[in-house]
Amino acid sequence: MNSLNTVVEPAAAKAHIAVDSAASKALPVVDKAAEMAHRTINRVADVATPAADWALQSGQQVTAKYNSALDTCVATVRQRPIATIAGALLAGYLFGRFQR
Repeated sequence: MNSLNTVVEPAAAKAHIAVDSAASKALPVVDKAAEMAHRTINRVADVATPAADWALQSGQQVTAKYNSALDTCVATVRQRPIATIAGALLAGYLFGRFQR
């Protein structure tokens, strides 16, 4: 059993040295890859942020215009309900006639 230890222990020591050597060589490569990935993510974020802000502002503008048009329609219907109903009936009649 003692002779087996004399073979295993040096082999284990050599394996530890090889692992440590590989790790020390891989560490700079991994660090460089991580740094490049972080730079890429930052560039994407720098481009995406203004686009997201623009989309948010555009959505808010569309919502504001929709609400303004809705308020105008509601005000018109309240001021002239009979004329509004007559106009809707006329539009429906004409649309039906054109569909035939």
